[in-house]
Amino acid sequence: MEVKGTKDTKEFYDNRGWNTDDRGVSVDQDLFGNKENGPLRQRMTERMWARISQHMATDGGLSALEVGCGGTPCLDLLEDCTEYCGVDFSSAGLELAAKSLEGHPKKTRFVEADAVDLPFEDGVFDTVYSAHMIYHIVDRNSQRAALKEMIRVLKPGGALVLVTANPRPILFPVRFLIRLVADTPFLSGIARKLKGSSLIPYNPAKISAYKQIFAGCTTTKVVNGGIASTKFNQSVSELKWPSKAVWLFFGFLDRNFPTMSAYLGNYAVFLVRK
Repeated sequence: MEVKGTKDTKEFYDNRGWNTDDRGVSVDQDLFGNKENGPLRQRMTERMWARISQHMATDGGLSALEVGCGGTPCLDLLEDCTEYCGVDFSSAGLELAAKSLEGHPKKTRFVEADAVDLPFEDGVFDTVYSAHMIYHIVDRNSQRAALKEMIRVLKPGGALVLVTANPRPILFPVRFLIRLVADTPFLSGIARKLKGSSLIPYNPAKISAYKQIFAGCTTTKVVNGGIASTKFNQSVSELKWPSKAVWLFFGFLDRNFPTMSAYLGNYAVFLVRK
């Protein structure tokens, strides 16, 4: 299979990312998943999906495409759709995904394909959903190609949901500065030599860059997709004081200022109408 996205990402997930341990937990879930999922985080996740679900709503049946489903297809998306198709360029991920949905009552199928070249006709899906995938494509032109493909396969008036990283999280100044350096040509070369290679490619675009790509669509709305970074989420408890106060603050921002929170925190959700 010719890789037009990022070869290193495919190799990581084919050879390691979707390997599971005795508990059935994959390397990807261990690296990036929740270690603790208390009520405050659960409420933020529920609010996020309520916003997504409202955006996707249609009068009839919902055909949904998940781009970059990997080994963990989105179960919330499956609940909201009548037909589901998962796409990924990792054969190991698709094998794990298919196994996880054995016996599922919804009509499901999986297709091995690259996000930058989706093997579907124009305008065939009511919804296209992609979470935490686009920033693992290193090349900016390839990122744009993948997003344009997602729009292309949407029906007129269809809904695109993109969950991605915000590289300028105002509440996390160290991460803000790290990405500022990474996006500066001269400094980024020095930083890579000092830091060494990453476990998996990571190159998120600014929120404004996504808005430019979606400029030709009918509407584009940005809401919070997660204020905490992965490291913060995995290491700072919401169940004990004083760290619980930080999570209460995050919940307050998400509940009352969902768009502003997308700029303050580490992850954003784009709700796009074609």
